[in-house]
Amino acid sequence: MGVIDAAVVITILAAAVRIATPLIFVSLGEIITEKSGVLNLGVEGIMLMGAISGFYTAYTFDDLWLGMLAGVLVGIIFGAFHAYFCIFLRTDQTITGISLWILGLGLSSFIYRIAFSGYFVRPRISTFPRISFPILHEIPWIGPIFFNHNILVYLGFFAVPIVWWLINKTEFGLKIQAVGEHPKAADTFGINVQKIRFFSVVIGGAFAGAGGAFIPIGSLGSFVDNMTQGRGFIAIAIVIFSRWNPLFAVLGALLFGTMSAMGTRFQVMGIDIAHQALLALPYIATIAALVMFNLSKKGKRGGAPGSLAVPYEKE
Repeated sequence: MGVIDAAVVITILAAAVRIATPLIFVSLGEIITEKSGVLNLGVEGIMLMGAISGFYTAYTFDDLWLGMLAGVLVGIIFGAFHAYFCIFLRTDQTITGISLWILGLGLSSFIYRIAFSGYFVRPRISTFPRISFPILHEIPWIGPIFFNHNILVYLGFFAVPIVWWLINKTEFGLKIQAVGEHPKAADTFGINVQKIRFFSVVIGGAFAGAGGAFIPIGSLGSFVDNMTQGRGFIAIAIVIFSRWNPLFAVLGALLFGTMSAMGTRFQVMGIDIAHQALLALPYIATIAALVMFNLSKKGKRGGAPGSLAVPYEKE
């Protein structure tokens, strides 16, 4: 059995920051989407499509940034697909989202097999290199945990205050909240409810695509079937846990990342715990946090938009 010392703790927490990054991307996008009153349960499928699109593009053109762009663009397309059905055709948002997840799950695997069917060795790409800030990296504990990652990790955390500012301090953000809370009143004041909701869902899709593309491009360097492993649904849980607040969403993402990193590290150290339990650890922790959050609400809505998942039809 390994010994848990300061170096091990730092390694776990640094890995937690990296693992949390795709969840941060997806959670931020889902917050924007749900703030407008639309529920997107298909983010898991969008993540998978962003992952395969980003990986295939980066592998084909040997350009990681082009791969990230491809993941974002695919996320936009799938977000627009979800928005069109839910907003303009007013389909059931839960059913449409689940359908989008199933589509992404099957289509991503199909594309991978078609694109790399003749390869005997699993294709790999080089991921973004780490960027260590000279002075900040040397700060005990904080330096190696937060300031020794690739550019995508920094962008993910930098996006958090940007999204908070967008939602709470801009005219567009206030319109998003208005159409999510009371679309009829917003329509009365001349706000185009369908337009605001459409763009919000598309933005959410872009973030989900970026989160999916991060996994092969910013972390693993390869693609495998269902490589998101439920992270899209975890992101939705994080949104609820955070009470639709981007700043609190980071805490939820870091919680999942820490539990996931602990499970992996404990397996490497040979700690005598069933590996199935270690793999389930981050999901159990997320569910436990979500349950405790709901118990603490004591019947309150907990920050959920007033018209979440409720289609709006202009009279």
